Amino acid sequence: VSAHGGAMTDAPSVVAQYFTVDGASLSGNAGDGDYAGTYAYYNAVARQDVNVLNATIDNNDRGIEINGYAFGGASTQQNIYFAYDTVQHNTVDGVDLHVLASGDNGFAAQYGSIYHLDASYNGEDGFNIGARADEADAEQQFYMVHVTGDHEGRDGLEVVSQSTGYTAGSYTNYPAHVQQNIYAIYGSF
Repeated sequence: VSAHGGAMTDAPSVVAQYFTVDGASLSGNAGDGDYAGTYAYYNAVARQDVNVLNATIDNNDRGIEINGYAFGGASTQQNIYFAYDTVQHNTVDGVDLHVLASGDNGFAAQYGSIYHLDASYNGEDGFNIGARADEADAEQQFYMVHVTGDHEGRDGLEVVSQSTGYTAGSYTNYPAHVQQNIYAIYGSF
């Protein structure tokens, strides 16, 4: 599932997408078990709400991959809610959450809650979380309660961030900005 918005005109475009996976088995795919992405260009605004509940997602390339991209001054926001899921034995990561904001004061954000999710026995990471801002701003905030990410090929929980360049203000330039707030409570990594 992906949402695209943007045009090189003065009129902004807006796209919003809301979807829920409940009680599903997503297994044995060459790609991801569940992929959701937003792509916003120029003056566009994109929003996506993703709910994955009571699902078994295993033996895929990645279990759950949620990415948000904002280019050229656009804005994207993703809200996630995962609860009571099993995401195991995937080739790369169990849960992959990333945002990228690039150019002209763009903004990309992800917010969400993850409850009782077992992302164990994956090829690389149980949870791979990352944010990048290039001449823009990026944010991530996740509450992770009773989650498991152990017996991985690499890390149980990997959190990375990077910012480069500056954003333009009214009278001065400001450094590009990344903020990540990750709360992992009662987990096993």
